[in-house]
Amino acid sequence: MEAHVTIRELAGLAGCSQTTVSLALRNHPRISTATRDRIFEIARNAGYTPDPLVSTLMTQLRTGRRARVSEKLAMVTWWDKPGPHNPRGVVLHEGMHARARHLGYEIEEFWAREPRMTTDRLGRILHARSIRGLILGGKLHARGRVSFDWKHFAVAAQGHTILKPGLHHAVHGFSHGMILTLRNLKRRGYERVGYVNSIEQDDMTNNAWLSAYMGYQFRAHPGDTIPPLLLAEWDKAKIAEWVERHRIQAVVSNMQEVLRMLRELGLRVPADIGFASLDCLPPLDTCSGVNLMRGVVGAKTVDLVVEQLQNNELGLPAHPKTVTIESIWCDGDTLQRRRD
Repeated sequence: MEAHVTIRELAGLAGCSQTTVSLALRNHPRISTATRDRIFEIARNAGYTPDPLVSTLMTQLRTGRRARVSEKLAMVTWWDKPGPHNPRGVVLHEGMHARARHLGYEIEEFWAREPRMTTDRLGRILHARSIRGLILGGKLHARGRVSFDWKHFAVAAQGHTILKPGLHHAVHGFSHGMILTLRNLKRRGYERVGYVNSIEQDDMTNNAWLSAYMGYQFRAHPGDTIPPLLLAEWDKAKIAEWVERHRIQAVVSNMQEVLRMLRELGLRVPADIGFASLDCLPPLDTCSGVNLMRGVVGAKTVDLVVEQLQNNELGLPAHPKTVTIESIWCDGDTLQRRRD
């Protein structure tokens, strides 16, 4: 059959209703596995191969326009309060929602810290509502664990904070961001560059920032590496002592508190000391540094979930994969080009 096959024609070939064919092509849970597989086989025999994106498949099989899919994806968060609670969270959420709408899905947020809410209860609620796509937001603390009845869901997580179980992840390229930052500082003439952060913040990256910094230091300054300063609590006196002892020319951190404390110590930025942010969000931030591309990370998390739904892959993946989004450099007002 060479011409574009309509859902009506597929329904005639399959001996069922157009609604059944439409739902089967969307992997809807109302359609049995046997019926769905039979309809997919008929569609393939008619000259079509199921597209990874359900909206595109429906376009080919029906009218040439992207079909609107009513299925929802759940976004589960563990923050102190529901919803995005800072500008960086807003960018992440906007990226997710825009991508979901483009693919014909909707995202509904569920706050896992709601009073009397447990993951078991939340899993039952989602399953009862036929929500099969599950996006897990970052945990409050690194190396967290999450428990669901996973067999009902296609799942992907954001960031490195969920350690167990093994899931697909979309993450920022933390190591790449650190190396990109250090290389930009080198090009501007900064030789003695130090990394400052809280222990908790570095743990949230699975120590990717620390590892990249130490590797770069080892190769760039053999025998004269500058030790990172990781603090359990912010301590302005310790930062001052560290800057003076190691003759720091520029400081790298993702925390704006560090920039504030450098200025409170009487250091002019960038005249006396440079500062580069590992999490710059223009135009909100005017400092130099890397943009973690949060919106793209949000979109890629949606892609991971939708891909599993279209392949009818529910439950924990046998081989979890991580999609890493590289940072981009942003020029700002906290660095200058140093003279020799």
